[in-house]
Amino acid sequence: MKPSFFLFFLLSFIVYTQQTIDSVIVDSANKTPLEFVGIYNSKNHTITNEDGRFQFSSSTDSIIVYRVGYDKLTTTFQKVKDTIYLNKSVLKLNEVTVTNKKKLWQKVGDSFRSNYPIYPY
Repeated sequence: MKPSFFLFFLLSFIVYTQQTIDSVIVDSANKTPLEFVGIYNSKNHTITNEDGRFQFSSSTDSIIVYRVGYDKLTTTFQKVKDTIYLNKSVLKLNEVTVTNKKKLWQKVGDSFRSNYPIYPY
């Protein structure tokens, strides 16, 4: 009975293995550590500390690294090194024109206040 229990325990341990990485995430331009970077996959999630360090364990192989203002990085456990470099995302915005011209709804609101007073006649 004991050898079969030991074999069952060994096989269940082999089937359910978790991979763990311990790394640091830095900005690729100025090499400063990035805080609050999300590292996640379909089952687990963690974020970096103020030094850009994190430890992530998961039974699945995919990893997604994301922070607002940076490009999303999708990778696997085997490809992760001790340092991960994130590139800033460049976003080009359209031209904005600022005027003080009133819109139609603002004109209607102004005329409503002057044409329909709150106090009774």
